[in-house]
Amino acid sequence: MPPPIRRTGPGTPTAPTNTTPTTPTNTPVATPTPGRGWTPATPGTIRTPADGFGGPARTTTGSGAQIPLADQLFLSQSGHFVSRSGQDRPVTALEQGETLFRAAQLAESGKDLFGDPRITLEQKTAALSSLKAAFSQANPSNPQSGGFQNADQALQTRASAAPLMVDLAKSLDPAKPADKALQGEVVSAYLELLQTEPHGLNRNFMIYDLDRAKGQLPDEVRPAIDGLMREVAPLTPPYDQWFKDGNTKLRLEYYVGDGFWDEELRAYEQNGFARKDNPDGTVTLSRRYAHQRELNDGSRERIETNVELVMHNGPQGMFQKMNDPKVHGVIYSGHANYGREVPSHLSGATDQNGAKVFFGLQCGGKGVHNALLERFPDLHVVSSKNSSYGYQDRSTVLNALEGISKRLPWSQISVKNSSSNSDNYYFPSDTLISRRAVDRDRDGKVDSWDRVVNYNTFHPQQDIERQLTPSDPGRPADQLDGRALHGAILRFHRMAGYNEWAEGQKDQGVLNAGFFEGKRQDPLYRLTEVRGEDGQNVYKLQVNSQYGHANEEVLGAALHYELGRTFAQRAGLSGSDAKAAGLLMAAKALDVDTGYEDEAAWKALLRYAGLPERVSFSDAMHANHANEHYSAGASDTLRAFKQSLSSAGIAIE
Repeated sequence: MPPPIRRTGPGTPTAPTNTTPTTPTNTPVATPTPGRGWTPATPGTIRTPADGFGGPARTTTGSGAQIPLADQLFLSQSGHFVSRSGQDRPVTALEQGETLFRAAQLAESGKDLFGDPRITLEQKTAALSSLKAAFSQANPSNPQSGGFQNADQALQTRASAAPLMVDLAKSLDPAKPADKALQGEVVSAYLELLQTEPHGLNRNFMIYDLDRAKGQLPDEVRPAIDGLMREVAPLTPPYDQWFKDGNTKLRLEYYVGDGFWDEELRAYEQNGFARKDNPDGTVTLSRRYAHQRELNDGSRERIETNVELVMHNGPQGMFQKMNDPKVHGVIYSGHANYGREVPSHLSGATDQNGAKVFFGLQCGGKGVHNALLERFPDLHVVSSKNSSYGYQDRSTVLNALEGISKRLPWSQISVKNSSSNSDNYYFPSDTLISRRAVDRDRDGKVDSWDRVVNYNTFHPQQDIERQLTPSDPGRPADQLDGRALHGAILRFHRMAGYNEWAEGQKDQGVLNAGFFEGKRQDPLYRLTEVRGEDGQNVYKLQVNSQYGHANEEVLGAALHYELGRTFAQRAGLSGSDAKAAGLLMAAKALDVDTGYEDEAAWKALLRYAGLPERVSFSDAMHANHANEHYSAGASDTLRAFKQSLSSAGIAIE
């Protein structure tokens, strides 16, 4: 019996399509009822002060004074963030929004803005009033909102005020009665504002930020936070929507990648599915699941689920039925085409109508998570982490269907699949993996490290000759468009699995953390090893803002070169060999990305790295082809590459 085929190669590739993802604007339909012991304020009670951008603070008798927090950032005695010494409050709503955005970016970078011991309790009380007023003034649902040039400025103000309120709550000591009372007021106000937030992405960020701070907030609020997290990290499949009004059918559109058609059909037939060939060339596979479950009152309930897999021979039209409310999900099973297959079909997608799940049964499915959620913000995603085998992919579907037929939560389905099949798959309840795979606001920081939704994007296009030439972006680093950076790191996770020296980083071992304020002479990137949310070490990567104009193709080549060189050298290679190893990884990244300027990008990379211009892209790829498993760099391919360089009289020093 031949060995199983790993979903690594391109198969018969589909021509990549460059897509422009839409900005998520989903608005959750409801807020979960807070847990017992915590009652937030009644929604709709916030009032905007008459001045329209920041009202009078609560009358205080403390000795607080204006506190300098950073260069051109102060906390005034009346509790406002201001940019000038001696200033009491911002002059306009626009100025207030800009100052809050800067303060929030500093807080996100780790600065404790409320930790200065000179800040009095009265100032913190006043800060709560000013932040509430700023959020409300920027909320379009408030009849008194206004003072902004456009909706994005108002949205940015709300997105900046929210994390500052969380930091304010964290700064208060619950062991002190007055602090504890104010902390309760802050959390109550935050929950009230959260219920009024109309923008889905900002709401999600507010929930995640609250969850991060949960351990430093009152015990009685934690059940409410857990309830809110179910909104962004659903515990269960959307059973209420799928099986309402007595419906028992679960219909999934199943797209089989080239070369796997007979294998897929045969596997499901062997697992009890009945086959029906349709006139349009599709095949319907059906299976009935029936279970009994015991209810809380001791009675038993019969659950029947009729699963229908509509099989398509090929990936064409993968997302064309997303607007059909009778379709409950989409499955893709086949070659990843190095991460290009699934995203290449998003441009032909219809808008999502009804709750749906997507199964990504391909190598490194986590790499397309961001693209999926940009197009379908409410999608439940089940996918592989790294390289996968067809039999494990199908077992994941079968385990999921069994769990769904029993109406189990995602967490139990995930555990069952991990223990009985493979731990190479993640489910919607596995939030750390998904938050490390997405950059929802496109600022170059993965969501697991992001607190402030960044809408002030800036991404000038320059010709390919200048992509890796340092250039002053004209904007602060935290206002640069990070899509190219995020796309490059998602590709690195995939390429690391095919590189002998970087393989240990394939499980999201390197995470992008946006840009740093760099100078022309500073290096392209900074790589720092830090402790991750799961207690494991992870590398935090930031890119010099002077390269903020580079597109994904060229920036990706440079980062693959630098990271490939770094990990090769850490594995014991000499400096010159590590450079050659970095070129092998960069060549493979260019070969599989969605750009079309491989040769030009290669030349730009060589100039950036100070390497001989006669080093050939085709020679690097010829060497890579010598090892099917480590196709992005290995000891044998490095030897072959060095031999070709030597034959051409080229030395890498």
